[in-house]
Amino acid sequence: MIQSLLIIILIWIVILLSQDVYTHDEEQGDDLVVTDYTQTENDQTYVVLTDAIEENSHIVSQPLQKTSFAKINYAYGLVIDPAELLNSKTELNKVTNKKNALDQKINESEKQLEMLVELNQDNKNVSDLVVHEKEIEIKNLKYDRQSSQNQIEGLFNNINQNWGNEFVSLLKNPSSNKLGCLFENACRLAKVTFDSFLNEDLNLKKIFVSSFNNSEEYSEALYISHSPVADPTIQGYSYFYLIKNIKFALGAKIKASINQSDDNKNHLFIPNEAVIWSNGKAWAYTREIDQPKFIRQSLSDAHEIENGFIINEGDFKEGQLIVIDGSQLLLSEEFKYQIKNENED
Repeated sequence: MIQSLLIIILIWIVILLSQDVYTHDEEQGDDLVVTDYTQTENDQTYVVLTDAIEENSHIVSQPLQKTSFAKINYAYGLVIDPAELLNSKTELNKVTNKKNALDQKINESEKQLEMLVELNQDNKNVSDLVVHEKEIEIKNLKYDRQSSQNQIEGLFNNINQNWGNEFVSLLKNPSSNKLGCLFENACRLAKVTFDSFLNEDLNLKKIFVSSFNNSEEYSEALYISHSPVADPTIQGYSYFYLIKNIKFALGAKIKASINQSDDNKNHLFIPNEAVIWSNGKAWAYTREIDQPKFIRQSLSDAHEIENGFIINEGDFKEGQLIVIDGSQLLLSEEFKYQIKNENED
C-alpha cells in the first residue's frame, strides 16, 4: 500500500512539473509574438526597425526620381463612305457650270439689248416688239440663274449641316486640294469621337489610327474639322480626319490614339518592385532618410504603366526613399500586430 501510494504521488509530481514547464514555454512564446515594431503618430501607423533588423531582412530603398509623362488617350470611330459628299460635289459642279453659262449668256443678251434699244431709237430701225422680246429673254435667263444660285446655296447648306463649314470652304476653293486625295481614292475619310472629359488643351490636329481588329499597325490621320453631327453610339465630340492609307475599308471601325502632354506637373516614377496590394488597392512604403522608419502610402491617384506607376508629386516627394525590396515583409509586420490586438480583445 505504501509503495503504491508513493508511486501515485511521484506520478502527480511529474505531471505538475510538466505543466509548469509547458506553461513557462508558452509564456516565453507569447513574449516573442507580441514584439511590436509599429508606432502610431497623428493617426498614422509606422513600422520602426533597427538598422540590424533592416539589414538582416534585406530591406532595400532607393530615392524617388522625376520622370516625363504623356498620357495616351484612346478614341473610336468609323471610316466614312464619302459617296454622299462626292455626289454633292458632282451636283455642285453641274449646277455651278450651268449658272456660269447663264451668266455669260445674260451678259451677251444685255449687250444685244443695248444695241437693239439704240437701233429702236434711231428712226425705229428695230421694232418695239423685238426689244420687248429681248427684255423678256433676259428676264427668263436671270430667273434661271437665280434658280441655279438657290440650288447651289441649298447644296452648300446641306453640306454644312452634314459635314461642317470647313467642307463648304474646301469645296468652294478646290485649289486648296486638301480633299483631292479623297476624290482620287488615295486616302480615307474618318470620323473619330473623343470623350467629352478630355483636356481642353488637347492637340487634335494630328492623331494615329488603327484598325479595330489590328491595333498594332497605326497610320497618321490629319485633322479636317469638327463634325456637326454627333455619333449616337459614342458619347463625346466627333471630328473628321483624312487617313493617308487606303487599306482601311469603308465602314470599318477604327481605334485612335493621342498623347495628352502633362508637362506642367511634376511626375515621379514608382517601379513595380515597390508596389504592394492590400484590400484591392496599390500601396508603397517610404523610409525616413535618417532612420529605418517606414510608412505605407496609397497610390490611388497613380497612372499604371508597363513597368510601374506614374504619380504626381505631392504625398510622394522627389528624393524620398521608397522601399523596392521587403515591402511585403513590412506589410506583414504592420498587420501582424493589428491581428494580435484583435485576438487579445
